[in-house]
Amino acid sequence: MKPYCSKKAMEELFADLHRASVKKEDLDTAIFCYDNRQYKASALVLLGMIDAKLIRKQNRNSYRRTGSKAAKKIRENFESEHTTEAFFTMLHCVNLFSCIETVFAPTENFKAEPYTFNRNYLAHGMTRRPVRQRDCIQLFLALYNLTVFLKFA
Repeated sequence: MKPYCSKKAMEELFADLHRASVKKEDLDTAIFCYDNRQYKASALVLLGMIDAKLIRKQNRNSYRRTGSKAAKKIRENFESEHTTEAFFTMLHCVNLFSCIETVFAPTENFKAEPYTFNRNYLAHGMTRRPVRQRDCIQLFLALYNLTVFLKFA
């Protein structure tokens, strides 16, 4: 992934995100932290932005889920409304929401930290692994892909 995420590529991604429907102040904070190698802070802001998008996509008149449960609900709604005619869109949906559901996966009472990056371990101060540049890049890409997906869903 690293060769495709050069400094120039990341600047283009940041520009695309600035044109997207995201909270600009939070995006600027995440980018500032990323540029200054404060990856934990950047990741926490990005996770909040992703979660907010998932929450807002749900019906305001019913209980709105967060994290992996919100992602699963949105994915299931999308899959039930669309047929296999839109194969690539469906593939994009499955990949995007698999990523989000993994990042926001439940912690099972914090008994065993998963190998992959996990929002709950990070946000609750339970992670033992450092937040890497790669983690932030993946979150920026997830946020971008989610904004693109939600425009058409």
